[in-house]
Amino acid sequence: MNSWKKQLKKEIASRTPKLNDDVKNAKIPEGIMKQEIEKKKNGFKIFWAFPTALLAMLILTIGLWIFLKPVSTSHPVTYVYSMDINPSVVFVTDEKGMVLSVTSLNEDADVLLSYSNDLKNKSISEAMTTCVDVAVRLGYFDISMKGDAVRIKGLQEDDTNQLVEVKEALESYFCKKGFWGVIVEEKVTLAQFCQELGVDSFNTMERLTEQIQSFGTMFGERGVNENNLPAIYEEYVLGTQLLDHIAKIFQENVDLIYENATLLLRIFSLNTEIMMHKDNPASLLKDYWSVKQNYTNFTSPFAKMLLEMENLIKEYELSFNMKLQTLQDVANLLTSYSSISLEDIKSLTDISVSDFIASPEKYIAILKNIGLEVSNLEEILIMPTSLEEYRSQLNSVLSILSSQKEAIYKDAYEEVRVEVEIKDYQAFITEIEAEYGSLKNYWENQKK
Repeated sequence: MNSWKKQLKKEIASRTPKLNDDVKNAKIPEGIMKQEIEKKKNGFKIFWAFPTALLAMLILTIGLWIFLKPVSTSHPVTYVYSMDINPSVVFVTDEKGMVLSVTSLNEDADVLLSYSNDLKNKSISEAMTTCVDVAVRLGYFDISMKGDAVRIKGLQEDDTNQLVEVKEALESYFCKKGFWGVIVEEKVTLAQFCQELGVDSFNTMERLTEQIQSFGTMFGERGVNENNLPAIYEEYVLGTQLLDHIAKIFQENVDLIYENATLLLRIFSLNTEIMMHKDNPASLLKDYWSVKQNYTNFTSPFAKMLLEMENLIKEYELSFNMKLQTLQDVANLLTSYSSISLEDIKSLTDISVSDFIASPEKYIAILKNIGLEVSNLEEILIMPTSLEEYRSQLNSVLSILSSQKEAIYKDAYEEVRVEVEIKDYQAFITEIEAEYGSLKNYWENQKK
């Protein structure tokens, strides 16, 4: 049991130097012993006193550092660009120039973006070129003339080459399509950019891009909530976008509308004569349709009136694809022209917002009179009751508008043109700069 102890003693003895008897028996002086003990005691006190103070200071320092440590302001690098034709659009991109968000700045831009709604994750050059192409397709950019312009804008703080690449991409697009469009490139200060967007002035590009991205995509959705939804729907969706659509239809069909109203009045007037005629055989239901249904023998003058009415009804059916089967049919159609004289019909191309909002169903009924399909327009007249319904109705009317514009400008867009040589295009731009002093001056002159 004790063998390991014996072994340990032997190991220690073998490693301990041999001391003579004088050294072994020498006494340690008492004064030295006390000094050493005092040193140890003082050292022990200093050892604990110093670390305690240091620890307190360390804790205080760490606490202050945590409390006062600035919040990290690192954000992904973003840039902002705008494109203006009349539709005005602003883009936010990442540092590689890929589009993160697209924001409409006016009513026309809502229509444009409803047509090209897949611009995110494209390069800024591709996104802007797509927007210009859609602007041409929808008639916002006039290719029938030389020199319609698009302005592209970035910030002076932007040290990338993105804006130059956009300009080069648009030049290539114009030349390939045979369009003599002008690209006005500008770089402005952050304050100027904020002012033109109508937002508060920010001191960093990151703050500005955050603000823009918070707007969402559509101009017509900005600031809408459950409380103001009816008013904004009436003013913007009906009084701006839908009215724009209907006014264009009136412009295209004003003569047909006049013909419709005139023919209905002739039918109504002739029916009144038939009802009042002395040879009308009926005693109660004297209208043309009732008489034709219930009687067969007529005097010659009265039969002549009935034949004239029959021909008018056939003419109406052929012209407007609608068969008038009762007097009530005629009365219902004439209701849409109430308070509108034949002369007033000529001015329907310039409907006021207040008149349209007061009775939009009346104007849509007029379009229905001439045989147009208006069920989609009638659905838009239904007031939304939620933000989701509002967005759905807004998207519907924007889709209707973009389709209408595309149809109007289809032939011009699809016309085959000869490509423009780059040297000829550059000479054209040089002439403009020489005449106006700068492309910026040209833009301001053209957009007055």
